[in-house]
Amino acid sequence: MSTSPPRRPRRNAASAPAPQRQVGNDRIAGEQAALRRVATLVARGTPPGEVFAAVAAEVGQLLGVDFTFLSRCGPAAAVTIARSWTRTGTPGALAAGIRWCIRGRNLHAMVFRSHQLPRITTVDVQVTAREDILSMRVRDDGLGGAGFGSGSGLIGLRDRAEALGGQMRLDSPPGTGTTPEITLPLGPRR
Repeated sequence: MSTSPPRRPRRNAASAPAPQRQVGNDRIAGEQAALRRVATLVARGTPPGEVFAAVAAEVGQLLGVDFTFLSRCGPAAAVTIARSWTRTGTPGALAAGIRWCIRGRNLHAMVFRSHQLPRITTVDVQVTAREDILSMRVRDDGLGGAGFGSGSGLIGLRDRAEALGGQMRLDSPPGTGTTPEITLPLGPRR
């Protein structure tokens, strides 16, 4: 007998007190604006390095942190910084191209030890804006089997898409990769 995990109750933004609702709406509007700015760069054919730099900056500003970076794991247990952003504007130890060995207990080490990264050899990202809809699709050739279950992070992504008036679909049969698709309205919400 199999049971599915309990479905998380839907949040109703209208039931939150007005000040909380406004803060939540402002945060979501900021996230949506950041996503649009990055999607615009991609749509214009901006070189990947500039897009990565924009993503690092947008994430850092949205999270209100001192620094962010995008990195990639390579052969021989090494990590290379692709692009970074700091609140002060000085990259310091996080400059693009910096490499280090994967050690300890951190995100890079956990991904490397899990052997999940090497199983994905291709990631295809498509972002399109047509009329009043922004569509994003990310397809990989990894292990598949992803779902909206507890702890996957996909629940929060789906909730945010729905809070913005959009939707998220997920296709992830075991053994064939994962493809999340998100559509969001570009115009004012009705």
